[in-house]
Amino acid sequence: MENLENIYDTINTIAEDPRIDISKIDDYTFDVVINGELMDSFEKLGEIQKKIEESCSDEYQLKTVYGDGQDARLILKKN
Repeated sequence: MENLENIYDTINTIAEDPRIDISKIDDYTFDVVINGELMDSFEKLGEIQKKIEESCSDEYQLKTVYGDGQDARLILKKN
């Protein structure tokens, strides 16, 4: 459970950026919407994904389902 708390802390830190809206769907699923230019959004989604993956231990992996370029669903899968 500690690993999951580390991931939540990372997500909460990311959500402090006013351009990023993160909605928790359940304990393992989050919707991310980035407000701004489309090209900036692609880059920002990549940064967010990398930060969360770095906070995942071997216990979890991150699956990303992309939307229209400015949004994505991040799903944590327990290994």
